[in-house]
Amino acid sequence: ELDPTDPATQFQMANAQAYIGDFAGAIENYRHCISRQPESHEAFNNLSFALRRNSEVLSAIAAARKSLALFPDFSDALNNLGLALCDARQYPEAIENFRAAIEISPDNSEIVNNLGVAVHANGDLAEAAHILRRAIAIRPDWPEALVNLGNVLRSQGKFEAAAAIYRMAHSVDPDNTNALGNLGLALLNLNNPIEASAVYTKALSIS
Repeated sequence: ELDPTDPATQFQMANAQAYIGDFAGAIENYRHCISRQPESHEAFNNLSFALRRNSEVLSAIAAARKSLALFPDFSDALNNLGLALCDARQYPEAIENFRAAIEISPDNSEIVNNLGVAVHANGDLAEAAHILRRAIAIRPDWPEALVNLGNVLRSQGKFEAAAAIYRMAHSVDPDNTNALGNLGLALLNLNNPIEASAVYTKALSIS
């Protein structure tokens, strides 16, 4: 109210809106910020995130590319570009960007996980499993990476191993319905419909 055109305030307001899921509002404020600070690579990067979450994939790709044009070694922008490219099913280019981001931030478990998911989507199951195990080594208690590894193992037909990983994810986060839902699928693959039914019932009681 004191200064409605201050770009720093608009940037922080947009960050708060994105955090609570108001992506349309965040997009508006990031664009206001950029109109006053067109060299802000952070604003373009965060705009890319908000656009992707608002299902504006092509605009998200463009915003991430603009961020990288301003700051080529920005691992967050490389990651956001990779995620947007995955949404566009452009997996080879997404993989290139995730790998570039990891060169800059090798211990970032989120980027390593995203690379593993992209490699899985691109069809290299063995490499995807290797990458996701690396993400888990960095952050052992992360259910998302565990579930993603379980998905790769299930795609490989390693149903017992997949079920064990899903159980691990569930033990880390008992309210993780994604882990339970995928465990149910693995149990069905193992021809165990009774336990699968119990797992699905438990998942439904949480959701």
